[in-house]
Amino acid sequence: MKHTYSITLTLALLFTGPTPLHAKQLSYNTRSLSSGTNIHMLWKDMHGKKRSTAFTVPTYDLKEGAIQFQAYNPNTMKRYTFTEIKKYARTLEGGGNKISVKLNHKGVLYSIQSRSQQTLGQIQRQMDYRLDKIQKDYFLKNGLKTYTENGKEYVMPDHSRIAKEYVAKMRPIAAAIKQANRGKSMRETLNYALNFVQAIPYNTLVSRVTSNGQGFATPYGILMNNQGDCDSKSVMYAAIIKNLYPSVSVAMVYVPKHAFLALSLPQKQNDWALRLGGKTYVLTEPAGPALVPVGAISPSSKKYLQGKNYNYEKINF
Repeated sequence: MKHTYSITLTLALLFTGPTPLHAKQLSYNTRSLSSGTNIHMLWKDMHGKKRSTAFTVPTYDLKEGAIQFQAYNPNTMKRYTFTEIKKYARTLEGGGNKISVKLNHKGVLYSIQSRSQQTLGQIQRQMDYRLDKIQKDYFLKNGLKTYTENGKEYVMPDHSRIAKEYVAKMRPIAAAIKQANRGKSMRETLNYALNFVQAIPYNTLVSRVTSNGQGFATPYGILMNNQGDCDSKSVMYAAIIKNLYPSVSVAMVYVPKHAFLALSLPQKQNDWALRLGGKTYVLTEPAGPALVPVGAISPSSKKYLQGKNYNYEKINF
């Protein structure tokens, strides 16, 4: 499925503040409780101040969520499709109808034998419909979607669907962040949450579009392994934001080998922002390791934006 985007870069002043601190996680401890797995993280924010964040998540959900996403493997999908369509083909056989299903390097192939041309056409339509459904169900089950870039189709994590699924699951983290920021402004709370995510160790950077989801982890995967890459952390931060400020719209922004977020917030001086669908979205980079506020992005991200070498996807919560 091809996406066409219309994006206008709005006023974007260079971040002129001091050199940002790098993410500093002081400790990360887990312990089992009757109510679930308690996670306690000590970290430093962008001002160098020590912070403590503790929350509890269901143990079973944490473990299952950590292995929920599997990077796309075309051979795995072929085998899955072959097994499922072969089972379905058996239900259509009989009364002189015979269906042969084969798997080769090109994919899943089938041939139909029938005494009636009309029946043959009907079975073919049923098989085609079921093949399409099997593949769509596989993508849905594994948190995947197709993406077209420069005329070539890729498979990548369905960031929007995963973020939406994790809103409720990130509620304990959001509650801890909200408690720690009572009486603080919206920007202060968003920056606190952002620094919390940035302080989680960062892992290897690969293409967000062409890697078939290699390196991506769900928010539970991040918590389980205490690490995450750019799109993984962006999904986690998006889910936390939706708990803290449900009215804020969120979009994922893609540049070569990187991803970050755009938030529907009032633009302040020095904020980098985009106009998406007639609305201002302030940019933010949850990846780390630099501890920077909402509105500040990396030099490489600025370069891609100025060169209009980016795409975006709104997260439909």
